[in-house]
Amino acid sequence: MSDVICMSGSEDGRERRGNSGVGDAVANAAANEAVDKAAQEDIRRIARKLLSDGAVDVFIGYGQGTLPSRVTPVFVTRPEDADALIWDARCENDLAVYLPGIEGRAGVVVKGCDGRALARLLAEKQVERDRVKIVAVACTGVIDRRRAGRGEGDGAELLHPSCQVCEERTAPVYDFLAGEAKSAGAEAMGAGGACDKDDKSEESRDPFGEIREFEARSSEERWNYFSQEFDRCILCYACRQACPLCYCPECFADRATPKWMGKDRALSDKMVFHLGRAIHLAGRCIDCGACVRACPMGIDLRKLTRKMEKDARVLFDYEAGKAAAAGAPAVFAAFSKEDPDDFVL
Repeated sequence: MSDVICMSGSEDGRERRGNSGVGDAVANAAANEAVDKAAQEDIRRIARKLLSDGAVDVFIGYGQGTLPSRVTPVFVTRPEDADALIWDARCENDLAVYLPGIEGRAGVVVKGCDGRALARLLAEKQVERDRVKIVAVACTGVIDRRRAGRGEGDGAELLHPSCQVCEERTAPVYDFLAGEAKSAGAEAMGAGGACDKDDKSEESRDPFGEIREFEARSSEERWNYFSQEFDRCILCYACRQACPLCYCPECFADRATPKWMGKDRALSDKMVFHLGRAIHLAGRCIDCGACVRACPMGIDLRKLTRKMEKDARVLFDYEAGKAAAAGAPAVFAAFSKEDPDDFVL
């Protein structure tokens, strides 16, 4: 009997309609196959060794989902089951989300963004460093399965939006490396799936270009945009559950005393939830995209979290995850006389 435990591989009801597109997208990534296979073999070898030596009680990685084109988180507890672990452009889940609830010692596979989330969890003392073995994997980006399912775009255009602006393709802190480390944003899956050098230099690339364009809109236009987006929210809280940094034992949205929001799905309640969550994540969000992928309504949640991420960088020269890995306190846990205060009335 296998000791591999698989999580549900479907995050929304549209998955079955998108199977062929995602499968085609992965098949088109032929040029990455050798790189992914090498990383996959490294992951299996490391997991097998850690479990055989008793260094970890469970190894958290990716395995084949119940649908042919889907990958799902798996929890491996026996070394002979390490061959169930896989790695390719479908491995979208941020596995750091499972670490705060894991008892005993765990090994985990992390992409660059996942590694930044884990760095924050370590800094916020939600995960004990000596109880986790971090296996960083060289990541060239994961596929946006919704766009792939709709047959939209090709090559680099099929990367998830968070991967298209990714600047940290390898975790900032790790114990083992699967595959070769990738420099920040230097490579991505190009046309036809080829792993090409980015034709834009780091200096010319503006990772917040979309946010700057949005900031240029009038306050009324921005408010109307968020009102329309959040009005589609069904308050299922899938975004919160998928987020590795939403770990509060009791979310403010669930509290009855004081009661922050109602349950009748009024727009004002939806606004309270999303704005409150964004504030809680200010200076902490690492743009892994887990919330967007989990949202069954396809709401543009990144527009708000990316704005907070940009402000933390511009105003305080702070990048969540990277700063945590370097030992810096959270942006709201530090104070400097030079901090901007022009917002104070």
